[in-house]
Amino acid sequence: MYVKLTFKAKINLHNLNNERGVGNYVDIRTAWTIDSQGNLRRVPAISGNMLKHWHFIFMKRYLESKGYNKFCKYCKQEEAYRVPPDDLRVKQASNPKDASELEKIFVETCAIEDVHGFLFPGGKGIINVRRESRVKFSWMIPTEGFEAKIDTATHTRVARAAAREEQQQMIFYKQYSSGIFGFSAAIDLSLIGYLHLKNSYISEQDAKIRREAAVMAFLPLLGGEMGASLARAMPLVETLEAVAISSSKPIPMPVPATYENYIEKNAELFGSLSKTIDDLTVFVYPAELASKFKDVKNIVPTKSLGEFFQEILKKVK
Repeated sequence: MYVKLTFKAKINLHNLNNERGVGNYVDIRTAWTIDSQGNLRRVPAISGNMLKHWHFIFMKRYLESKGYNKFCKYCKQEEAYRVPPDDLRVKQASNPKDASELEKIFVETCAIEDVHGFLFPGGKGIINVRRESRVKFSWMIPTEGFEAKIDTATHTRVARAAAREEQQQMIFYKQYSSGIFGFSAAIDLSLIGYLHLKNSYISEQDAKIRREAAVMAFLPLLGGEMGASLARAMPLVETLEAVAISSSKPIPMPVPATYENYIEKNAELFGSLSKTIDDLTVFVYPAELASKFKDVKNIVPTKSLGEFFQEILKKVK
C-alpha cells in the first residue's frame, strides 16, 4: 500500500536545522527556492534529513509504548548510525558472504532498520548490504505567498561566582524563524517487513505493528516536539492542513503544500486518478477541504490530525 502525504503548518520561533556557528553566533540554515512566478528567494529551510530523524525517534517511541522492543543497539539509543562492521548480529549469519542472510537478520531484529533503511559496509570476508528507506521526506520550506522571517536573540550564560563572571557570562546569539511552512512525505507500507533478496516477508505480526508505527509517528512530528533546542526553544506549531492519498497501485506524489494553489491542483490530479484506480482514497484535514475534491470517489474528511492518521490506518491495515 502506497501512502503519499503533504502538510502545511504554522511554526513560530523555531531554530530547527542550526547550520553553523561562528564565534558566539549560531544561525539557521537557509536555501534558495523558486516560486510559481519564477522568482528566486532565499528562505529558512529544514532538511528532510532532520524530519526523517525525528520520524525515526517517534516511531521507536511509539513501538516501545506498545511493548515492542525489536531494535538494534544504536536505534534503541536513538542514534542513527550505519551498521558497523563489528555488529554482533553479523556473527549470527552462517554465511557472512550471503547478503540475503544478513538482510534478514538486520530487518528481523530492528524495526527502524526495516523502515528507515540501513547501510552495512561489510568487512574482511563479509559482504556489504544496503536497504532503501521505506519512508521519504522532502525539505520543509515556507509556503508561497508568505514571507518567513528570521530574527536574532541574545542569550547569556549565568555564572554562580562573581569572580568568574567575565568568563562564564559570555553573550551568544541564536537565530529563530517564524512562518507558514510545508513539506511532503511518502511511505511504501507494502515494503515494510519485505526481504528483497529472499523475496519473502518477516512475520506478519512484526510487519503490522511496524506499519502502524510508521504512520502514527507523523502525529508527534507535526506537534513540533523536535529539534536540538527542545529544552529552551521548542517550536510552536499548529498544523493547518493535511492531505494524503493511498492506493495499492503506484501513485504520484501530491502537489506539495508549499505551493499556493496546491489544493486545486491536487483536486484535479486525484479526480483524474480515481477514474482509473478503484481503491484510490484521499484523506483531508480539516474536513472542510473535502468540498474541493468533488471528482474523487473515495474522500475521507477528518476533524483532527489524530482522526486523519487513524483513518489512514483503517484503510491500510
